[in-house]
Amino acid sequence: MTAPIRYRGQPVSEGVGAGEIYLGDAPRGADPNPGEDDVRAAFAAVARERAALAARLREHGQDLQAGIVDIGALIAADPALTGPVIDAIRAGADGIAAVGAAAEAQAAVLAALPDPDLAQRAGDVRQVAAAVLDHLRGTSPPAPPAGKFILVRREVDPADLIQLADSGRAGSELAGAVSVAGGASSHAAIVARGLGLPMLAGADPAVLAAAAGHHAILDTGAGELIVDPPGLDLAAASLSAAPRRTGGPRRRSGQPTASRSRCCAMSPRPRKPGSACPAARPASACCGPRSPSPAPPAGRRRPATWPS
Repeated sequence: MTAPIRYRGQPVSEGVGAGEIYLGDAPRGADPNPGEDDVRAAFAAVARERAALAARLREHGQDLQAGIVDIGALIAADPALTGPVIDAIRAGADGIAAVGAAAEAQAAVLAALPDPDLAQRAGDVRQVAAAVLDHLRGTSPPAPPAGKFILVRREVDPADLIQLADSGRAGSELAGAVSVAGGASSHAAIVARGLGLPMLAGADPAVLAAAAGHHAILDTGAGELIVDPPGLDLAAASLSAAPRRTGGPRRRSGQPTASRSRCCAMSPRPRKPGSACPAARPASACCGPRSPSPAPPAGRRRPATWPS
């Protein structure tokens, strides 16, 4: 009998989930040597995909989710990110390396901001860059397994959660998520809470080597993912897992969407939500309104790590 393996993380959306491990990062293949046109096309494709997803979400009244996804579209179309990449390629840099370097430079600026919510927007930039690199490499993650599964990624993208939760694939159900990067204020965490989906962030990087397809329990109360748990524990967790809410968070009357209440996080002096960004700093790496945490179920206390 295989001994259980435990991976710790920060609870950012409460609950218990049980299912197979699904490693959602695309496999790394040989890097191509993309040119300027290839890189422009990859950024444009990511922007289109996210804008289209945001539009579909709005059609179904899911304005908060749509606003979060819109931010990714804005980042992918932002000259503040694409410009340095193109300049580096013209100077002789490798296209793959140029995308990574420019994204890390932008993310570092965001991560250094004193406001912890704005600092979490660094993850949005890295997520867009990862999607662009997948386009350039022609890689994509494997299909999720049939049945319930727990998503494990280096950096869970809010678009991942939305698409996997609503994929409609017969017999396939997202039961939880584990991210090595991110925190309670990340957009992925906000979406997970809106979906009623248990999630850990800031997880032990060793979780990326967890065995795909093995059964696991995600227990945010204990702050851990347990791979290969005893059968009785797995059965108990499966029974106790709360059903996921469908439809996601919707905008309350009078509440602005994230795309309408923007702040220019790339500006040296961050603006308040809704204020204009200077022309030299396009408002792509921006943040939406702080999403209030949903009230915990009756009889349960709100984790101290949740933002208010």
